[in-house]
Amino acid sequence: MFPAFLIAVSVVLFKNMEQQQRTPKKCCVPQCNNKWGKKHRFPVKNAELCKLWKDKISNPALASLSDEAIYKSYRVCDVHFREDVKTGGKRGLLPFAYPTLFLSTDADANTENVAPNIEDETHAEVFVEPARVIAVGTSCFSSLYQFKSPVPVKAASNPNIGASCSSDASIPRSIQMIGMDSIMSVRQGVTAQNTLKNIPAKLHRKKAVTLRAEKRGSLLKEVNVTRQNQLTVQAKHFYRKVVQQAKQMQYLEKKLKGYQERLAAAEALNRHPDFQLLMKYVNTPTYNFIMAQVKNQLLTPKRRRYTIEQKILALTLLKASSKGYRLLSKLFALPSRVTLRKLLQKLPLKAGLNKSIFTPLKDAVVSLKVPEDRYCILLFDEMAIDTNLQYKPNDDCIEGVEDFGDSRTPKLANTVNVFMLKGARRTWKQPIVFTFTSGPIKQTKLKELIVAVIKECDKVGLQIIATVCDQGSANQATIHSLINDNTNRTNSTFGFIVDGKERIPLFDTPHLFKGLRNNLLTKNLHFVWKDINMVAKWEHIKQLYYLDTADDTRLCNKLTDSHVLPEKINKMKVSSCTQVFSHRVGSLMKRISRWDTRDEPNLPVSASETAEFILFADKLFDSLNGTTCKAPVGKPLKGGVSASSGHVEFWYEALQILDSMKFYSDQKNGFVANPSLRNLKHTIRGFIYLQQKLLNEGSFSFLLPRSFNQDALENFFGSVRSHGIRNINPSVHHFITSFKTLIINNFMSSHSMGQNCEEDVHVGALDTLRLCLEKDHPFTANVPVEAVHVELPAYLSHMKKSRVARGTIKYFTGYMDTLPKTMMSLKPRNMQVANWCALVII
Repeated sequence: MFPAFLIAVSVVLFKNMEQQQRTPKKCCVPQCNNKWGKKHRFPVKNAELCKLWKDKISNPALASLSDEAIYKSYRVCDVHFREDVKTGGKRGLLPFAYPTLFLSTDADANTENVAPNIEDETHAEVFVEPARVIAVGTSCFSSLYQFKSPVPVKAASNPNIGASCSSDASIPRSIQMIGMDSIMSVRQGVTAQNTLKNIPAKLHRKKAVTLRAEKRGSLLKEVNVTRQNQLTVQAKHFYRKVVQQAKQMQYLEKKLKGYQERLAAAEALNRHPDFQLLMKYVNTPTYNFIMAQVKNQLLTPKRRRYTIEQKILALTLLKASSKGYRLLSKLFALPSRVTLRKLLQKLPLKAGLNKSIFTPLKDAVVSLKVPEDRYCILLFDEMAIDTNLQYKPNDDCIEGVEDFGDSRTPKLANTVNVFMLKGARRTWKQPIVFTFTSGPIKQTKLKELIVAVIKECDKVGLQIIATVCDQGSANQATIHSLINDNTNRTNSTFGFIVDGKERIPLFDTPHLFKGLRNNLLTKNLHFVWKDINMVAKWEHIKQLYYLDTADDTRLCNKLTDSHVLPEKINKMKVSSCTQVFSHRVGSLMKRISRWDTRDEPNLPVSASETAEFILFADKLFDSLNGTTCKAPVGKPLKGGVSASSGHVEFWYEALQILDSMKFYSDQKNGFVANPSLRNLKHTIRGFIYLQQKLLNEGSFSFLLPRSFNQDALENFFGSVRSHGIRNINPSVHHFITSFKTLIINNFMSSHSMGQNCEEDVHVGALDTLRLCLEKDHPFTANVPVEAVHVELPAYLSHMKKSRVARGTIKYFTGYMDTLPKTMMSLKPRNMQVANWCALVII
């Protein structure tokens, strides 16, 4: 009996609970019968705002209740709130929102319960949040969107609502403060006039459903039927297609209307004088950052939206410092790391020649109206990277092996080869190709890549007039092979021919002078100067350094132990070479060597011969490294090459001196051949040939010799290494992500003071590949990547494996078999492949 009673009571309670769940709560605003619309609870956590809600609603039943009871039992429907205080999502309202529309006070004032006309209410009562103040020239924003106290104010027809803060008096007051009206119009993207017109359509949900049903029924009435099942099979199919297209058109119309409203609001804001002044005081990245904060600070992270420019700026900050980006994300509204990772995935860059680079580059070349701006130089060099394997499910490939784009090998990659274009007249630069190799690239493969890159550049409209590289053994062999192939056909050219056009091969000037310095450390340099046989010795430079550092009043204060002492010299650093081969060091050595001093230390008379070589090297370096059209005072050869600059005459004299130079080795007790001298003479002859071809025969008025070196590529490598601590020696995956980042952000990165070359002056990339980020781009690699066929060497299959090695092989084999997208050629079909993969990981 007792259990039956409990069951009956439980059934009654369950039915009551079910009825309460089905019955919606009625709006507590008097004379409002809306039950089905969206409703909002009272903001009981803010006592002042809750009191304002109750005063506005004027419901006597709420006066005697506590805030907790009101929060549980009473709601206010969405109709009574203005559109400019509504947000999407679960919350639905801004923190400072309160009801203002269709209240009982409107009926007491003899007003109809309809949407008011915003044009007639020039002094409508609105709630004003303390406006965000954007103080230009200060280091922070003032109060963020935090509700303090709801204060109803009378808003004029065109007010500037906001709070001011102390700022620089030199900045106009209008630029110190941007009203809440302008900010809200950008954040919402709609105006009050358009939103209020849409309110009557949202009063009753049932009415809207009835209207849509009537529209669909109108199609059936035209064929004298009332229901869809009265149609034939073909007519029913056609009717469904028509309804589907009508829904799609309605969605697109709504979307277009939203775009038009946001565009109108943005244009109105752009014409606002406050924003006109703001653009004068800040640059474009700062302006984009401010607008991103205005739009997204109040929104939850999943509802924030960013433009491509804002994402690229955030990506630059992330690559500069990961810890710094985490801190900035707590202070500002910034995209998440997942968003930035997806942004990079839209850029389909792989090893080898990419259509996603050359196809957009063709449109960028067309925009170059001056034909001389299309003349460029091809730079290529290599950088050491870390060996690491990583599987990419999106591309279904394993990164970290030797990859040329058209072919791959199972060798682990530890070197990346990069090809870059650099403008000869206009200072632009564009990385175009990268490949991964195990060790230095082979001469035959490098030759194929150079020819292929030149042909692709010719197709897009660029004219490569020269190539620049360092003195690597593979580079020298490739250049000599290209020249010899051309010599077999004709002897009328200086460089090599590709597609019927001549290309002049040059060597990087800073690397050539480093080679001379490194040889001078261990050998004596014999040369003829003004018909006098002379010998330059590094010992004279050390004696001058000891003499200069013997007293506190130094004359060559830039020289340190890392410049002079062979055991402390950084042989890869250019500045430690050029600061020794300088005019100050040469002139001081020449002057002191002529003095008859008996003090120790001193310089012998023969040191003047070394001084003559240093002064000659300083002039030669200036003539091959000029970066400005007009030469500075006292350095006539440091400017651009023109018909009257005197560079060609000096180069002919330098060739005679270089022809007489020979290095004498005490260890071999004789003269030795030196590739640096041979390549330096070849480079000088190349500059003379370019001067004749471009200045005399072409339309160039001057040449900047510094455009024909590798500084742009060396700085690119430095930017890659600056992307975080781990990227000092990046892996294949890290290099690809850094390569993408530097292209799309137009090489925006910090220049380290300790880099191997000076910061190159350029106008940016010729094309930043933004087209690939704005939409799904169909471009992929222009050649299919061959599958990797792994063959285990015979000696590895007979190696005795330890217990750990056997366990690793089993684990890795099972893991490879579970990958759903792994390439069939890499699937562990037999134990040999698994052995190879496990040995690589071990």
